[in-house]
Parts: sequence; structure tokens; C-alpha cells
Amino acid sequence: MRDMKDLKERIERFISKETIVTTLVFVSLILMIALGAALAPKEVIIYHQNNMEKVYTTSQTVGEVINEVGIDKTQEIFVVPNLDAKIIAGMEVHIFETEVLNVYVDQKEEKISMPIVNMGYLLQRQGIVLEENDKLESNIFVDEEVKYVNVIRVKTETLERDVEIAFNTALQPNHELFRGERNIISPGEKGLKKEFVQVTYENNVPIKEEVLNEEIIKQPQNQIMEFGTKERIQNASRYGGLAETQRVAKEMVVESTAYTHTGNTTYTGIWPYEGIVAVDPKVIPLGTKMYVEGYGYATAADTGGLIKGNIIDVFMDTHDKAVTWGRREVKIYILE
Repeated sequence: MRDMKDLKERIERFISKETIVTTLVFVSLILMIALGAALAPKEVIIYHQNNMEKVYTTSQTVGEVINEVGIDKTQEIFVVPNLDAKIIAGMEVHIFETEVLNVYVDQKEEKISMPIVNMGYLLQRQGIVLEENDKLESNIFVDEEVKYVNVIRVKTETLERDVEIAFNTALQPNHELFRGERNIISPGEKGLKKEFVQVTYENNVPIKEEVLNEEIIKQPQNQIMEFGTKERIQNASRYGGLAETQRVAKEMVVESTAYTHTGNTTYTGIWPYEGIVAVDPKVIPLGTKMYVEGYGYATAADTGGLIKGNIIDVFMDTHDKAVTWGRREVKIYILE
């Protein structure tokens, strides 16, 4: 029995030693494989000064690879990825020459050495984050001694504001009033609306507004105004020909158009009536009396944005008469 027990103990000791040895061998193999993989040359592609170079290296970091290929890190260079980045097979390393730029951002100026490529990305690497709508202004592609990049912060906000709505003037004839006379029946009232406006800012300065929507709070009420149509007896001769005894200071050939009621007074502050013409005061002074062939006697008492040079605009009481007159060349006589 004792011999059997000794045999069993010898067998157990042998198995234990074999297990330990096997384990040690397995671990050693794993370590050797891992070490071999770590030390095996890896392909790295280096881009520098518009050149591309493939290298096989056992270096562990980008900085070590740059030293290995003989690039001087004391020069002002910019490396992507960072110098302390770990090397992996197939990695691309981009090396850029740099310039000192004046960067204006958030009301501050910073001097930064950076390459003249992909400014948004490069600024982000310098801790300057561009938002989606931000803009860049720069002279980096211009041959100037001092280079700069201007970061324009762009933001938008939506505002609400109340806006008055102007009323219109509705005109209606009154045959008891003389031409040129007006009578306001209803004064009219302004309306009110709420506008929803998107305001765009550049560096906190508003540069653009866009009305997104509006709500009418109060509708405007039209002004109702009567205008006279009754002829004055003393004006009856206006439609006759130029009197032979009338003294003429000057004759002119001009281009003539016609206009009608707008709801506003003339430039000289009177209500218009037939016999009023709009002129360019640089050519025909306001207050000038004249005779217009085909129209009659008239007074220069109004102006117009399009009335420039040898052009007059004769007033007609109705839209149809203004359209009928149209645009024509007429002879006018400036009266003394």
C-alpha cells in the first residue's frame, strides 16, 4: 500500500511540473508574438512640401518618425496628427510649413504660427472653434508681409416687434367742390401688425433682417376724401389757344407724361388740379407760368423722382385721362 501511495505522489508532482512548464512556454510564445508585432516595421505615408514618401518604421510616435526621415523639428512646422500620436500601420502624416498670422477673434488679436491650409480645421486645433455659420476673412493668398485671419462670428435671433400699417386714401368726386379743393370725410386710422423678424449679426453687429411671419392686430381704416370737379369761371380760358397778346419769355420742346390723384399734396403743399404740372426745378423753376400745347395754361407746382431734365408731368383729374395723354413730345411756352 505504501508503494502505491509513493507512486501516486510522484505522478502528481510530475503532472504539476509539466503544467507549469507548458504554461510558461505558452506565455513566452504570446509575449514573443506581441513583441514581434510591436517591433515589426509599419508602413507610414508622409506628405511634406507637395511630396509623398512611404516609409517602413519601427518608431513608436509621429515625432520619432519625423526624426527618422531627417525633418528638422526646430523649424516652424505643423504636423497632423500630433507629434506624440502613436504609429499605426497605414497612417498618413501631413507636415506643413507655417507662417505667423494675426488672428482677430472675439474682439482680441492673437499671433499664431500655422499653415495656410484648411483654416477652419487648423484654427480648431489652436483652440478656436468655428460655429456652423461663422465666416473667415484672410489675406493669406495675397502677397503681403503681414498675414491675418479674421474670424467673423455669425449668429441669428428671432425678434417680435409691433409695426404700424399706413392707411390708404380713397378718393371720390364731389361736383359741388371746385377743382383743386378737397374735403376729408373720414380721416383714416393706421393699423397695427406684429412682425416676427430674424436678425443676423456679424460680430454682434446686425447686418440683415428677414421678416419670417406677421400677424395683423388691427386693420387700417382708409381715409375717405372728396375732390372737386367744378370748373372755375376764370379758368375757362385755360383750354383755349395761347392768346396773341400773351408775352412769351421762352419756347421749349419737352417730353410730357401725365399723372393723377395719389392722395398726397404737391411738392409746394397744395392739392393738385388740372393746370398743375410737375417739373425739374433745375430746368423750370417752381411757380413758373406756362402754356402747354394740347393741355392749356399751367403752373409748375410739383416735382417727381423721374422728372429730370426736359420732362414735365401734367396733372389729370382721372386715371383714364392720364392714360390717354400717355407719353408725348409737346411744345411749351414759358410766360412772362
